[in-house]
This record gives sequence, structure tokens and C-alpha cells, in this order.
Amino acid sequence: MIKSFRFPLMSTSEFARIPTAVGGRDSLFVAWARGRQQEERRRLALLQGLQAQPDPSEAADISGPITAWAEGHARDKRRHANAIAQLRQGRV
Repeated sequence: MIKSFRFPLMSTSEFARIPTAVGGRDSLFVAWARGRQQEERRRLALLQGLQAQPDPSEAADISGPITAWAEGHARDKRRHANAIAQLRQGRV
């Protein structure tokens, strides 16, 4: 099982205080980390917006399951009635 380690988001001022090496790997890492933080902030903002304004097309609509149950129940009653009729007529 792969574990995901989540770190708290750093503010821009906290990132500015990170020392960087000029032209070295450290500056590449910091640039990558800043980009990652920005992507994470955008993703969280999008998720919060979606949670605040749910899609109206996905509203709780229970008419479909109720209709499906009613049709299945009616089908079962017809099958039962047909089976009883066949038993009475001696076909089975």
C-alpha cells in the first residue's frame, strides 16, 4: 500500500525565506516546490468552489429507484399470478 505524505501549504512569505543556491539543484527544487504549492492551492480552491456550489443536475432524485422497484414488484406479481393460474389448470 502506497502512503501519501501530505505537508501543510507554505505561505509565500515562508517560501521567500528558503535559501537557494544560485544556478544549482536547490534552486530547481525550490522552483518545483513553488509550482507544486501553486497547483495545490488552485486545486483546493476549485474543490472548495465545487463543494460550495454543487451541480444542480446531480440533485437527490429518488424517482428513478422508486419507479424501478415498482416495475420489478409488478413483474413479480404477474409472474406469481401466472404460476398460480398454471397450477390451477394443471399445466405444470
